[in-house]
Amino acid sequence: MADARRCDRCDRCYDPMTQKGLMARFINPVLQDSKNIAERTVTGYVLGDQPKDAYVDLCPDCTLQFVIFMAGLEKEEETK
Repeated sequence: MADARRCDRCDRCYDPMTQKGLMARFINPVLQDSKNIAERTVTGYVLGDQPKDAYVDLCPDCTLQFVIFMAGLEKEEETK
């Protein structure tokens, strides 16, 4: 049975059962400003039109870009 997903970054459809490489999947991250943090509240969610427990799915290409970004590697490239 296919488990089709759509990448929440590039909007590409993919089947995670047949893809090569890593794919990311995580719960809809919260958005906060300093006031929200102090008050322990939330402004919204990255996927604002989805429930707070919705999954964010990233295809292999976007997962690679996400990992590079989170590791700070694109900053190293900019300084070279």
